[in-house]
Amino acid sequence: PAPPPPRPAAPGHGASIGKILEVLGGCDYRLSVAAELLGMSRNTLKRRMESAGLRRPVEIDVDELRAALAREGGVPAAARVLRVSEHGLRIRMTQLGLAE
Repeated sequence: PAPPPPRPAAPGHGASIGKILEVLGGCDYRLSVAAELLGMSRNTLKRRMESAGLRRPVEIDVDELRAALAREGGVPAAARVLRVSEHGLRIRMTQLGLAE
């Protein structure tokens, strides 16, 4: 069975990095969903991710992306390993000229 969806955090910007990671992972790294669950704006979540050293798909280089796709066997698994959304990873692949 699928794991239960993440529970919303207390509203505000004080969510720990651990909680942010938990929520991001629980919603497949979809920023809008995670931000809502964390009670913060998407921009605030992006800033918190940046300050914690968490990447966004646009920051993944072509070699790392190719390696993850080859190792994991597809976009969904590569997205999980790279800790980014599948949608964002597909956009990055298009930017880099990588076909599925």
